[in-house]
Amino acid sequence: MLEADGLGTEEMRRFAAWTNLSETAFVLPPTGPEADYRVRILTPAQELPFAGHPTLGTCHAWLKAGGPRVKRTSSPGRSCAATARSAARSTAITG
Repeated sequence: MLEADGLGTEEMRRFAAWTNLSETAFVLPPTGPEADYRVRILTPAQELPFAGHPTLGTCHAWLKAGGPRVKRTSSPGRSCAATARSAARSTAITG
C-alpha cells in the first residue's frame, strides 16, 4: 500500500488480515536522508523484518507510481537495507 503514513500498526495489521495475502507491504516516508521510502511488511499474523518478494514488489510499485529512482529502502529497526536501481524496464536490487 503506497502512502500508508496515516495508518497505525493496528490498522496495518487489520488491513493485512483483511487482504489475507501471505504478505502486505506498507510504504512510509523514510526515517533518514539515505532512503526514498521505508517499508513495513505484515502478514495476517505478524510483522516481518524482511521479505524478498514484498521488497521487490514495493520497489516496482514505487517506480510505476512515479517515484524517483530509489536510493535505498529500509525496514524499521533492522540493519537490512536494499539499494535499487532502475534501468529501462527492469529493477535490480542489491544490498
